[in-house]
Amino acid sequence: MSGDNQRRLVVTAVGAATEVERIHNEGQQVAKDFLPFSDGEAGERSSVVRFSCVVKTTPDGPDRTWYYTAALALRTPEGSSNPPPGRQKMAELSVEFARQAITKAPLGCTNTIQLPNGPVVFS
Repeated sequence: MSGDNQRRLVVTAVGAATEVERIHNEGQQVAKDFLPFSDGEAGERSSVVRFSCVVKTTPDGPDRTWYYTAALALRTPEGSSNPPPGRQKMAELSVEFARQAITKAPLGCTNTIQLPNGPVVFS
């Protein structure tokens, strides 16, 4: 998404078959200035939310867990004087993006995914 001031919001949802893969993927997305909140972390211009999705491999087969990260990053042109939205707004946006990814994408989750409701509280 782009705004009139050429700021661009980059959104990604990445699934991993194992927790180790998710940590590797997330290591490429999480900034050092992030503060943690329930199920995620946020910085001034980016954020990430984590959730797990349990799916059936076959109707009578075993369950399989996929580990997801929903990440947002706000890119601004070099030299821009626009202030960043801040941790609170980025956290709320990433939670909403994760919520939409869960409901609109055909992930096939059989588990109930609980994401933070209301204002995000940092720990």
